[in-house]
Amino acid sequence: MIVGFQPTGGLGRELIDGAESVRVMGRPVTVRARVATVGGLSAHADRTELLDWVRPAAPAAEVRLVHGEPRSLESLRDALAGQGMAASLQPSEVELPGGGHREEAGE
Repeated sequence: MIVGFQPTGGLGRELIDGAESVRVMGRPVTVRARVATVGGLSAHADRTELLDWVRPAAPAAEVRLVHGEPRSLESLRDALAGQGMAASLQPSEVELPGGGHREEAGE
């Protein structure tokens, strides 16, 4: 059972979309489960809650948007700019020592 929104490119979204095989920790895994979803549940704040939360720190806040759908991140960045706050979009990969990397939302 998968609960809450699953973004494009993530394992949860692949399972919901009916993938026959997925990658887990870099290895292909055949999906043999029946996948069910429960929508409408999320521990994440929505746009209004995020803007309300960061507003007291404006304009000194240094906001980095690191998680979410690209269009949603761009829209939130623009909304923050409209309130006088600078925000930057950050890549979805995390650099590891030695030049390696890992995907935040996938493998």
